[in-house]
Amino acid sequence: MFEDDEAKIFVKDLGNNQLKLDTEYLGVNKQGTQLEFSLNNISQIEAAVGPLQVSVKHRDDEATLPYEILVGTELSIIDVTPNNGAASDKIEIKGIGFSNKIADNTKINLVTELCLLN
Repeated sequence: MFEDDEAKIFVKDLGNNQLKLDTEYLGVNKQGTQLEFSLNNISQIEAAVGPLQVSVKHRDDEATLPYEILVGTELSIIDVTPNNGAASDKIEIKGIGFSNKIADNTKINLVTELCLLN
């Protein structure tokens, strides 16, 4: 018999001495594949350095996200795919600090620099 059915969530700030952030369990979907939780301690959030590592323990199972969550307040581009192409090619830009409104993220001005080789 299990003591409860609620998952335990662990969020560690890897850039801040593995500090464990306070979490609040909100629920899990019927299939058991999506967990919802919140971080409500504002002082911990403001002091977060990142990246954050999220782990979950439920009954006899334990899992850690296969990626880390970046923390930041300014725009930071992490990856551009593909790394080369022609005019009008579609690219994917990954990072943090983008707007939550998709329409605010659709115009990007790229500046290239011409380099002359001798």
